[in-house]
This record gives sequence, structure tokens and C-alpha cells, in this order.
Amino acid sequence: MRRLLIAAVVVILVIALVAAFGLNLFPQAGPGTPTTRASTTNTPSGIVQGLVVSGFLDKSEYARGENVVVHLMLVNHLSTQFSLTSPTQCVFGIEVKNSNGTVVYSSSQQASCTTQPYHATLPPLGRLNETATWNQASNTGQQIPAGKYLVFGYVSVVANGAQANVRTFVGTIQVS
Repeated sequence: MRRLLIAAVVVILVIALVAAFGLNLFPQAGPGTPTTRASTTNTPSGIVQGLVVSGFLDKSEYARGENVVVHLMLVNHLSTQFSLTSPTQCVFGIEVKNSNGTVVYSSSQQASCTTQPYHATLPPLGRLNETATWNQASNTGQQIPAGKYLVFGYVSVVANGAQANVRTFVGTIQVS
């Protein structure tokens, strides 16, 4: 928990410093206030291969069936350029868990991505942004029931020749 808090503080400080110099980190972000910008990964260090994923939601409360908008960003925190490859055009993904911790939706289980690979080279502090929209349908296509849900963002790419799986907690939503 302490490492998660430290990683979150570091990411927030980096974002604040970049924003202080007039850079818009989320140019396609719509109205609403970010619910979180904390960054975590599936490793204890909080950063995988120099990559950090962060994100936020357009809001925290939704009516049933209303689209949930998730803004995600991948940043290269190395001092050198970074090459990455994804097997599809879907570099980012989202996962939603109910209050019991059960995954109700995972974009990786959807057939909406093209099969063409994606290649990019990020300079130091270079970033990729993506806005994902979830229609509150479960993996089986059914409307989820009212309740609280946890939203996660992730990137799974080959970065500088090594597999990198970076994950972040984006926020909690209430569906009424």
C-alpha cells in the first residue's frame, strides 16, 4: 500500500510539473473533473520498462446505460526514446470490476480491435493518449446492475524488445 501511495504521488507530481509548463496532457478530454491520476502497475516498482500509465474518468456517477468515458495516457519516463509494438491497434484497454472484485467487463475480450499491429516510438517524456468509452455492458453483453464499480486502465505492449504490462487504477464509479 505504501509503494502504491508513493507511486501515485510521483505520477501526480510529474503531471503537475508538466502541466505547470503549459502542456495539455489530455487534449481530447471532455468536461468533468479527473477522479484520479494515480498510477500502479503489476510490478512493485510502479513503472514497467520506463512506462507509466495514468488515467481519469469524465465523472464518477452515471445513470444505467450511460457511456462511461475513460481517458488514458502512456508516458515514457526514460531519458532515451522508447519503441513499442502492440499486436493490434488497441494499445490501451479497460477493465471494470464490481464491488466483489469480479471482472464484469474487459476490453481485451471484445472483438473491436483491428488485427494490424501498432508501432510507435516515444521520445523522452513522450506520450500516447486514448479515450475509451464503455457502454456499461458486461462481457456477455448485458447491462450491468446498479452499484459501485472499479475502473482500471492497462497497456500490454512489447517495449524495447521486452513484454511490458502496465496497469493503473482509474477510479470508482457509481451506477444508479
